[in-house]
Amino acid sequence: MLIALGCDSIQLGSAIQVFGHFVFSLDKSTIRCFDMGPKFSGGLVHALPDDLARAIAEKKLMNTWEALSAIGRNEFICWIEDAKQEKTRVKRIARATEELLEGKARPCCWAGCIHRVDKQPSQWQQDVLIDKRKSR
Repeated sequence: MLIALGCDSIQLGSAIQVFGHFVFSLDKSTIRCFDMGPKFSGGLVHALPDDLARAIAEKKLMNTWEALSAIGRNEFICWIEDAKQEKTRVKRIARATEELLEGKARPCCWAGCIHRVDKQPSQWQQDVLIDKRKSR
């Protein structure tokens, strides 16, 4: 089934679809639409990717996500987007939702976002994350 929304459309084949700031949920024969509006926030530097937004919606973690600070949301997003392979990204999204369910405000074992411009990277970030990438 295809639903048209202005200039955009959504294919209903999976249980959850994110579309702009709308989240659609297909449950048996019922379609629910949630307008996430400006409340479904990204981070300081990074925008919220659709696959993470879907996972947050599937686990009903919208309020938990919004309760995080912008820096906390940014750390989760950066950690997920730093994955080099799709399978790693999928694992990190699953782990992020688990950590959110556990009440964690930052991803475990993550050195921090190197894209922030409001602070200098730590020496460790500079040596390991930034300079190492330059040498590749």
